[in-house]
Amino acid sequence: AAKTGKKIPGLAYHFHHNAGKDQRAWPFLFGHCWVTLGVVWPTVTRALCFPLRAALYLRAKDCAPADFRKKISLALDLLVAVRWPARVCLYVLADGAYATREFFQGVRAQGHHLLTRLKCNADVRWPAPPKQPGQRGRPRLYGDKINLAIYHDSHRQEAPVRIGAQHYLATFSFLDAVPRRFGQLCRIVIVDLPKHQRAVLLSTDLALSPVEIIERYALRFAIEIAYRELKQRFGWGHYQVRSR
Repeated sequence: AAKTGKKIPGLAYHFHHNAGKDQRAWPFLFGHCWVTLGVVWPTVTRALCFPLRAALYLRAKDCAPADFRKKISLALDLLVAVRWPARVCLYVLADGAYATREFFQGVRAQGHHLLTRLKCNADVRWPAPPKQPGQRGRPRLYGDKINLAIYHDSHRQEAPVRIGAQHYLATFSFLDAVPRRFGQLCRIVIVDLPKHQRAVLLSTDLALSPVEIIERYALRFAIEIAYRELKQRFGWGHYQVRSR
């Protein structure tokens, strides 16, 4: 949320992910940075995001060392704070900025599944082969490294996917492997959609099909729409405060 003035507490420069396609654009925004938790609900024609809670992120230089909380920690705190019904397993949908070991372990420790995005050159390994009788040394933690681009070229297949009210013919490949960053077996889907860049998606739920993973991750766009509605229609981008 862009702000001006010197009397609003918590203002700072934050990296602006949507600064524009112009590479010369200033990639920082002066204002507040909010970490938001919402529920994404798919309908027949589109997906809706209902914001539930939010936390203000303050840089380490702008607060006392004991009060500093990283965005990952704030997101996990928001997830814990909501009183979900007992024995409910959620699918936590987050973009690539949350594809960290801390967030991965925090979501799994709460009994939920994670749907996120990896880099195209992510370090992904095959599961470790079993130790052979008489083999010396400690058991291997990981198998051989996988070149995702080469694997995709040799295992690609096509299937129709539904994103909102639109239907696309997706070219994808999938594998069950271990991202070195997380150290746990996950389902990874490499997908090419018309007029979109290649994406590498990750799901901790091995029961989901590749098409389900693609369609569920595509629901993330509803979060961006929710931010637009909050700012333009509800006026949440125009608040003025003088104290926390």
